[in-house]
Amino acid sequence: MIREATLQSDLVKRVRLLGGMVVKLAPTVKGLPDLLVLLPTGGMYLVELKTDVGQLSPAQRVLHDRIRALGIEVHVLRGPGEIQAWLRKCYEEIDEVNRKGRSRSEGQRLRRQREALQRLSS
Repeated sequence: MIREATLQSDLVKRVRLLGGMVVKLAPTVKGLPDLLVLLPTGGMYLVELKTDVGQLSPAQRVLHDRIRALGIEVHVLRGPGEIQAWLRKCYEEIDEVNRKGRSRSEGQRLRRQREALQRLSS
């Protein structure tokens, strides 16, 4: 089974390939999601990583519900498959923004990022 630390390291690499960044959140509040993911589209996402069999703690469930009640999504990603699917959605969001008016050189950069992401997923 893949450890949560390995999943986190993999997510960080892939987000960087998309031109984004990942901030590890300090657990100052019990149940706070693990990560803040920032994408070049301006998207900001709270992400909680779990292994395939990992479960949210009661404190995490309560806080995630409170955050969602504020209109902020918390993405709970379990295992490499869910991480990869979520990253594909992020890529599609970036691609859509780029097709709506970014420069040709930025489009080429995005293609290189996509190719690098595909290499990582194989």
